[in-house]
Amino acid sequence: MTNNIKWINGYRDWKGLKSIGVEIKIIENIQTGEVIEERRHYIISFENDIKTFKDSVRKHWGIENNLHAPLDIIFREDKNKTLEKNGAKNLGIIRRIALMILKLVQVFYNKSMKLIMYELSLDFKNEIENIFKLLKPDLIKQLKNT
Repeated sequence: MTNNIKWINGYRDWKGLKSIGVEIKIIENIQTGEVIEERRHYIISFENDIKTFKDSVRKHWGIENNLHAPLDIIFREDKNKTLEKNGAKNLGIIRRIALMILKLVQVFYNKSMKLIMYELSLDFKNEIENIFKLLKPDLIKQLKNT
């Protein structure tokens, strides 16, 4: 991370730009031994503060890994073609509620979310009833705190 930004063409055009940072991620495939290095660059609105930068990057990827990726993988949200704005917004809200419910009951099913959804599709009436039996307020509070 550095606040040496004067070398960037048009840096004054970026309102609030104070620093830039890079995250380097090294991924090793255990089976093949292949090592891949990924670099992600960030524009930052605060001066050099590596701890805040590190925490912000982790928080960003935490959201990506815990919300956006599951919505895309499980619900194929990126392939949604809903054009009407209210409809798309409402579907997004419903997907997030469904994802939250799946995460809460996954502990009891001990299966992947995709597998839980598959079982729901086979016997929706009984499975949805089982899921709502699991969603007691005390259990939800207990799971939220773990």
